[in-house]
Amino acid sequence: MGYQNVPGVERDLNLLRLFHDAGVRVIQIAHNIRNLYGDGCAEPANAGLSSLGLEMVAALNELRIVIDLSHVGDRSGLDAVQASRQPVAVTHANAYAVCPNARNKSDALLDALAANGGVLGVTYLPPLVRMPGQTPTAADVVAHFDHAVRRMGAEHVGIGSDFITGQPPERYQEFMKKPEVYGTWPWRYPVDSLEAQQELLASLETIGLSRAQIEGIARDNFMRLFRTVMG
Repeated sequence: MGYQNVPGVERDLNLLRLFHDAGVRVIQIAHNIRNLYGDGCAEPANAGLSSLGLEMVAALNELRIVIDLSHVGDRSGLDAVQASRQPVAVTHANAYAVCPNARNKSDALLDALAANGGVLGVTYLPPLVRMPGQTPTAADVVAHFDHAVRRMGAEHVGIGSDFITGQPPERYQEFMKKPEVYGTWPWRYPVDSLEAQQELLASLETIGLSRAQIEGIARDNFMRLFRTVMG
C-alpha cells in the first residue's frame, strides 16, 4: 500500500511505524501543494523540504519505506534525494525537458535520481505527456522514455501509468483546480489498455533498447528498487 501524501502523523514521526505495521511501503512527501514537510510541484515558491521534511526522509529510510517524489516540487525532490540513504522513486511523472508541466521532473532531478539509484516511472497521463491543447500519442510517450534513458540510463526508468479512469465527477473537478498540473478535462490517454502498453514496450526497440532493457523498464527496475529499500 502507498500514500500520495504523508498520512496524518503531523509532527509525531514515530506514528509512521503504525502505518508501516499496517503494510504501507510507499509514501510521497508532498502532493502538489505545501505541507509541513515541503513544497509540492504547484507551489510557486519552490521552497524545498522543511527541517521536519528532512527528518521525515530519515524516518522513512529507517522504516525502509520507499520515498516517492512524483508530485513534489523540484527543490523538494533534490533535497530528498540528497538526504536519503536509500534509492528514491518518482513512481509516476515525466521529463520537464520534453513537456514543461509543473509536475514533470527537471534534468537536474533526473540526474540526481540516477546517481541515487532511483527509478522514474514514465506516465501516460495526457497533460504530463504533452501540454494542454495538444493531443498526446504513443510516440510522445516514447519521447519521454527516450529522454529519460539518455539522461539516466535504462536501468533507472520504469512505467508509472497513472491511469485514472472511472472517477466520480467531483474528483475530476478537484483535478481541474490545478490546470498547471492536470491540464483540461476530458483527457485522452495515448496508452489506454494492456494491449496498447505491449505495443508501446515493443516500440522501445526503435530507440535502441534491448529486450533485457525493455524488460527492466516493464518490471525489473522498480522491483530492484523495492527490494533494495524494503530489504
